[in-house]
Amino acid sequence: MTVLDTLGRHYANVTPLGQGAMGTVWRGTDRVLEREVAIKVMRPDMAQQDGLPERFMLEARALARLSHPNIVAVHRVLQEDGLFWIEMEYVAGTPLDVKLRQEGALPWPMAVGLVIQALRGLEVAHAAGIVHRDIKPGNAIVTPQGALKLMDFGIARVQQATSLTRTGYALGTVAYMAPEQITTPHLVDERTDLYAIGILLYELLSGHVPFRGSTEYDILEQQVRATPPPLVLSGQQPPAALMSQLTKVLSKDPAQRHDSAQCLRAALESVLAAPSPDPPAPQPVGRLPSGWRRWAGMGALALTLPFVLTTFLTRKPAIDQPPPTAAAEAPVPQVSSVVLPSTTAPLPAPPSVDLGLGPSTRVPDASAPPARPVSKPPARSSPARVAQAVADPCDALRAAVRRHERDGDLGRAIQATGQALDEGCDRAYFLSRRQALVRRLRP
Repeated sequence: MTVLDTLGRHYANVTPLGQGAMGTVWRGTDRVLEREVAIKVMRPDMAQQDGLPERFMLEARALARLSHPNIVAVHRVLQEDGLFWIEMEYVAGTPLDVKLRQEGALPWPMAVGLVIQALRGLEVAHAAGIVHRDIKPGNAIVTPQGALKLMDFGIARVQQATSLTRTGYALGTVAYMAPEQITTPHLVDERTDLYAIGILLYELLSGHVPFRGSTEYDILEQQVRATPPPLVLSGQQPPAALMSQLTKVLSKDPAQRHDSAQCLRAALESVLAAPSPDPPAPQPVGRLPSGWRRWAGMGALALTLPFVLTTFLTRKPAIDQPPPTAAAEAPVPQVSSVVLPSTTAPLPAPPSVDLGLGPSTRVPDASAPPARPVSKPPARSSPARVAQAVADPCDALRAAVRRHERDGDLGRAIQATGQALDEGCDRAYFLSRRQALVRRLRP
């Protein structure tokens, strides 16, 4: 019995739409109500894991209580033939990440308008005790009429059921994760979603996220410690009030951000409603009164007129010059740079759980003895040992961990432990080494 066979008993014209956080999303027509719906099916391998089906059902029940124009509606949840799926509202539109790839940075009034719609949906979710935890352009869709709808609350944390949250797992997308999601995930609340909204607004204005890197570890480090780089915009100049709100919502300390989605929405609505002041006309330094300016202009004309006449009468014939090229005549686009004020905040307290570095290198919440420092470099390996290490991938990874740690490259050492865990190597050894390395990275 396949997934299509099971869904075919309830829906017609079933076609795949894409991958969600916890499974595959399909499109189909409800055979009873004859309406277009989106069908989110939990992956069969995840349905076999302890606690995940309960969390999936809990998510559906929580979202079914939410009714708002800026949230994708949940109709019902079903279970059959070992499959769990949620039937949701089908929204015809363009995902926001696709819109960004097609159009690039948006005009600041449009960007602020989309963020305000997202905040309206979050107000309703937060009031129901649901923190989205994965706000990003890929989890928002824009209809042809310009309405934005939040979707995929698949990794949302329902505050009344924290026992179903597996500690030690960093949930979210690293480019949009708030610092507390990385260091103290048990302290995540509504302000975590507001930080992700700030990252989203930065991306809508500039066309890219503020923190980028070659590895997830690089981005996580910037999320915890770095100040957002200057916001360089082309052809637009957002008001200073908008830059002030963006600086506040991207504070590393949650206490320095807005208190709620409603507060941030009200602040952005005020920015959007404020009249745009006309740019002041350039004023020369030492400007004279109007009467004196008239006499000074006449005097300057009297002084320069003889020189102009002399030059005209004595000038030599001009040599033909080639016409200017198209490149010289092309207007140069004006690029303005808006520098976000420095918002260096004290680093968060040490986390109570270990730092996760991606879906394949997660660190369980378990204590482990601290790593002993290496007192002296290991002896040079013989050719026989090198050949044995190449033949045994686990030994090679063990040697790689020791080598990177000896060289002080803790990030690559952590990645090597994650690869060893994925390869099924000695779990107790590599897990203890990974936990010790993560502890050494923390401030």
